[in-house]
Amino acid sequence: MRQQPPIVACPFLRVAKPDTTSAGAFARDCRRHGMGRWMAHFVTRQITLKQQGFIAAVLNRAPDIERLDEVPGVSHLDLYTAFPTEVRNQLTDREVDGMVHLDDLAAIKESIAEIAGVDIIDSSRIETALLFVMAGGDLDNGTVATADVLRLLEGEAVAPEATVTTAKLGRARKATTWTG
Repeated sequence: MRQQPPIVACPFLRVAKPDTTSAGAFARDCRRHGMGRWMAHFVTRQITLKQQGFIAAVLNRAPDIERLDEVPGVSHLDLYTAFPTEVRNQLTDREVDGMVHLDDLAAIKESIAEIAGVDIIDSSRIETALLFVMAGGDLDNGTVATADVLRLLEGEAVAPEATVTTAKLGRARKATTWTG
């Protein structure tokens, strides 16, 4: 059953709690919570541009993290945080020795998309890779601690050493098997 996602639906931003007074402050706080420098600035600018327009980006405005559902081409309804019961149940059903595989996260995402009545879009795939990397997923064997995924979805930092870079996200995305 779909629930209203938290005001800040993105697990990363729920943990980072970035300063929204300017794009620079926003990116700085994203970097402090594990996002690579280039990626932090790029994502900040792109979200502001798509959400608020060119002038806002030029004026160094930060994204409005309470309106992430209003970002054309990025927003998606198949959020892990909007289906907490389904996510928890599926993670528990799939875990082996306290771990789940990256492909399990993808299968759960596909299940959520089906429940929400939407197609998986690129942002959905990025959210899956981001969740895996931020929760301290092991890119070599494709596993992550179930408890860490759940804590991250609750807005708790779980793997402070987990730096989110385009390379790690790319690697996680390439390693994920999607059925659709």
